[in-house]
Amino acid sequence: MNWDAIGAIGEIVGAAAVVISLLYLAIQMRHSNRLIERAAVKELLSDRAEYNRFVSADAELNSLYWKGMSTPDQLSESEWLRYLNMYAPMARQLEAVYLDISNGFLSESRCTTELISMKRWLSQPGPQKYFAELGDGFDPSFMDAVVKFGQNQD
Repeated sequence: MNWDAIGAIGEIVGAAAVVISLLYLAIQMRHSNRLIERAAVKELLSDRAEYNRFVSADAELNSLYWKGMSTPDQLSESEWLRYLNMYAPMARQLEAVYLDISNGFLSESRCTTELISMKRWLSQPGPQKYFAELGDGFDPSFMDAVVKFGQNQD
């Protein structure tokens, strides 16, 4: 065997090692991305559960929340201000989820689930009024979605 043949074998082995390394890295990146999404979804669901516990912990607060969601024009000025403060964490969470969807950070099935949920909540009169008053403090693409959801009420 001459040196040219040994060199050719070395190049083939080296090329195979590069391909194997790239495949390994692709698998690791895919696994890492799934773990990141899982953590993000777990945090999202945990935050949502905590918010629901907060709203439902007190009967008066719960009543104010649901009245604000469905008939905000029937709230007194002080009730409306309280509703605005109560709804703010949910509004920011919805914005963050929308941006995660827009940036491709969530799986297709999670995006579908979240968009259905988002449409259900954002098409309500209370959130529509909330964003009409305070929407200039949110991401413009999110606000476009809020307007769209409000126009497509079922």
